[in-house]
Amino acid sequence: MYNTLFKRYQKEIKIRKEQNEMILELTEKTQKLELQLQDAKQRIQQLEKLPISKKESSSCPRRHVVKGSPSSSKWRSKQQSCSSSHLELLLESERLRNENLKIAKENKMLKNELAGLDKGFFDEIEDLKYALQESVKLNKEYEKCFQCISAKYGLTFLQPHRNLK
Repeated sequence: MYNTLFKRYQKEIKIRKEQNEMILELTEKTQKLELQLQDAKQRIQQLEKLPISKKESSSCPRRHVVKGSPSSSKWRSKQQSCSSSHLELLLESERLRNENLKIAKENKMLKNELAGLDKGFFDEIEDLKYALQESVKLNKEYEKCFQCISAKYGLTFLQPHRNLK
């Protein structure tokens, strides 16, 4: 009986350690994603605050081009690439925000799961450990008594195999 209790205790400890490690990992991941999200928000705010002429002059040079000239298509492709890079930043920001929310939900779920393991649970585990130790001591005493009785009456006493680690 104490062997199964001890195995159960070890299993619970292992599960608790894994959950704690996962919570730490998810918390770190959440913090990193929050930082990335803040950086992306700041970058978007900076881009939105810049006047259009500055945006185009800094990242997309503005040219006065006559419609139909060969260079007008080049300017349009540069303008499209600038707006697409802005769009990419917005999409990346949204993706990071969604991933952050997903990880925050998972983190909250794991914390709620750990909250179910209240102080009473760990007190019970400690009681089980104590009961296991006491039963091991009692078994050793019984074995000694049994050896004495066996020796007294001339019986052979075989030691049971120990499977405890």
